[in-house]
Parts: sequence; structure tokens; C-alpha cells
Amino acid sequence: MPAPVSGSPDITSWAWYPEKWLSCYDCATPEMLLQGPVTYQITATNIYGCQSTALLPVKLFCSGSTAFIPNTFTPNGDGQNDIFYVRGRGVRTIKSFRIFNRWGQLVFERANCQSDDPACGWDGRFAGQLAPPDVFVYYAEIVCDSGEPMTLKGNVTLLR
Repeated sequence: MPAPVSGSPDITSWAWYPEKWLSCYDCATPEMLLQGPVTYQITATNIYGCQSTALLPVKLFCSGSTAFIPNTFTPNGDGQNDIFYVRGRGVRTIKSFRIFNRWGQLVFERANCQSDDPACGWDGRFAGQLAPPDVFVYYAEIVCDSGEPMTLKGNVTLLR
């Protein structure tokens, strides 16, 4: 989301450098689709040819808001919410995704898969049998688009 721009109304041109990950490099408020840290040099020129330059360092943070893990799922075969998996943008890869029962027993594990992929998710089975309705603990190690590692952990309720 572009930041509000304030400045002199006599600015006639803008120049952003480097031009990567910008929707435009000659406008006041480009949209940024960042894929890594970058420092932009922004030059504004007014009607008299005077220039002002500013540096804008941008660092991506791998935030929990980029990945979403539901807190409940219903693997009842109705085609809705039947698989429990990591969802969201900004995730390069899921290094590991593990689910444990309340006694600490590993009931599900996947590694090296992508977010938003139901094939990387749990269908509510353990040892070939339907797991009973219960609360389970999940632990996911992910790598963000920025290359930064992040751990997500919490509880999920299995409802039948």
C-alpha cells in the first residue's frame, strides 16, 4: 500500500532507483511487490530544476500475519474444511509441519512442501484410522519469501 505523499505542489518528476519490485519508477506512490530487502533512492525534481533526494530502506519481516493456520477443522468428507494445512502468502517453503496428540505422540508429519497446498495437510487420520475429536498441537517450521525462518505453533481442534 503506498504511503501518503506530502510535498511541494511544484514537483514535476519522480525517480526511484533501483526500479525492481515497483509498479512504476517515475511516479510519487508506486506499489511495491517486495521480494527482499532493498534501499530505494527517491529523487523529486520541481519546476525550477531543483532536486531533492531521499533514501528509503525497506526490510521485509516474516510476520505471523503472512501465514494462516486455522484453529479448527472438520474432516467429515463434506468437501469443506476437511484438510488442516498452512495457508497464506509470503511463504517460500514449509520445512516441516508436525501434529501431536495431547500425550506428545506424533500423529502427522510433512516436510518440504508449499503453503496453500492441501496435499501438505492432515486429513484427520492417525495410523490409518480416523482420529477422535480432540485438541491437537501443531508445529510448523517455514521459510518466508525473504529467506527468514519462522516457527508457527498452536492448537487445532478436530471436530467430527
